Amino acid sequence: MPSSSDPRRTRRGRGALLLLLVLVLVNLPTLIGVWNRLEVERSGEDVAARVVQTRPSDSGVLVSFAYPASSGIDDDTAYAVEVDRETGARATETGTLTVRVRPENPATYVVDGQVRDRSAVVLPLVLNGLVLLIALLLWRVRGRMRPELVLRADSDLEPGEDAPLLERVAGLEYVVQGRVASVSAGEDGEVLLEVADRRVRVLLDGHANPVEVGGDARVQGLMVG
Repeated sequence: MPSSSDPRRTRRGRGALLLLLVLVLVNLPTLIGVWNRLEVERSGEDVAARVVQTRPSDSGVLVSFAYPASSGIDDDTAYAVEVDRETGARATETGTLTVRVRPENPATYVVDGQVRDRSAVVLPLVLNGLVLLIALLLWRVRGRMRPELVLRADSDLEPGEDAPLLERVAGLEYVVQGRVASVSAGEDGEVLLEVADRRVRVLLDGHANPVEVGGDARVQGLMVG
């Protein structure tokens, strides 16, 4: 059985990949919207759209408009955009609204004086924060959720290397290497080792432990729990 350090790296890699995928899905609509607006601003055409209706809104004026047949845009759908009061008053007076649009994608447009929806910016930030918070909480509690292993030592503990190891020798015989988290003395002495995201309680069974708390220890023994 290979050391636990390799599975740990694999799990971390998969976790990071999953987190990245979730963040991409959360931000994808916003990224697509930003990309479409940039494309419209870069290669769009200014069209004098026909104002269908205007009505006051909390932040300005809500203008419904449609593309005229003379624009070459084959779309008679009425779209709505919220603009500032000055732009809304001008649209009401003239009956037209200057809209920058790409003819092949009339549903994506840019209007001077447009009032941006704050929720379109705040919501992705909130969702990103929630995703990162959940990922942090899962990372912190994951190790605690896994069952603790119990190993009965066959020999004295030895100073180990700074590399987690949980390797089966044969049957239930294992070699374990990890950071000493706690030590209890006495006849029934125990040492708690932190091995990657697992905890292994080592029953000394009369054997010595020369490694202090915080140091790295190595031991071989029988896995009894």
